[in-house]
Amino acid sequence: RRYASLIEMARPWLVAALLLCVASAHTARALDADAAVIDLDDSNWKDLVIENGREAWVVSFGADGCAPCAQMAPTFAKAAKQMGGIVNFGHVHVGDASIKLAQSLGLTKVPHVVGLPAHKTLNPYTKKSEKIAVEYRNSTASHKRIAEFAANLLPEDRVTRIADADALARARTDAGHLPVAVLVTAKETTGSLFKSLALRFRGRVAFAEVHVSDAPDVLASVPGLADSATIEPPALLLFPTGGEGGDVERHGGEMNARSLAAYIESNAPAAAPEDDAPEVFDPRGGKVGAGGAGGGGGGG
Repeated sequence: RRYASLIEMARPWLVAALLLCVASAHTARALDADAAVIDLDDSNWKDLVIENGREAWVVSFGADGCAPCAQMAPTFAKAAKQMGGIVNFGHVHVGDASIKLAQSLGLTKVPHVVGLPAHKTLNPYTKKSEKIAVEYRNSTASHKRIAEFAANLLPEDRVTRIADADALARARTDAGHLPVAVLVTAKETTGSLFKSLALRFRGRVAFAEVHVSDAPDVLASVPGLADSATIEPPALLLFPTGGEGGDVERHGGEMNARSLAAYIESNAPAAAPEDDAPEVFDPRGGKVGAGGAGGGGGGG
């Protein structure tokens, strides 16, 4: 306990020492020319990351003269490309332009990688909410491990699995005034891409999925879908609002993040600005609302 107290007392000095080492560094720079990794600093951290309630982030921290940082950069960029459109990847070059955000995270070393989910967590004692940063503790030489870490930041409960026509009818009724996006899939569990779409369009579109083996029974009586028995997965179907009425539409483009997001966006109702704020969850259980009373950073 005594040593832990000493470490906590020394922490601000460790942060200051780290920042002094790179105080003459230039502003943030992208890790690769394709901009798969987004530059982050004090000027955009709050808007892009902290107050973004529709996308999760994985963020690396590096500094000039840091050989391990340079070694990790290509691996991190490769993971970013693999997860493009699913989880955002950012890089903070520690220096004058990023002092506030580095201090908010208690940064004491580079390279350093953290994940930030889309939601905030309520502190039941202070009644403030903040995004809690999760430290990446696996190999920085494996882009697959980093991509898996990113995928685990996505919520698990936004996609309804349906196995019969009654379940589809309930999903549409529960959606109320929202359209319902239904994925026909060969996977036994929900993929990262569909999880990310459900997060991005929360409150605007309801999401469900059906295994291809159940698709003929689930979709047989759907108006405008005569070929339900021959649908090849993956396929995205969009059911209009209004419960049981209206013909279903089928996405005819590529099944990638950009194409699917553009298609869903063109059919989704508009979102109010306040709907984009992060949802707030109480660690004792349950969602307590959106936004939050303060909390700009996150602690690992």
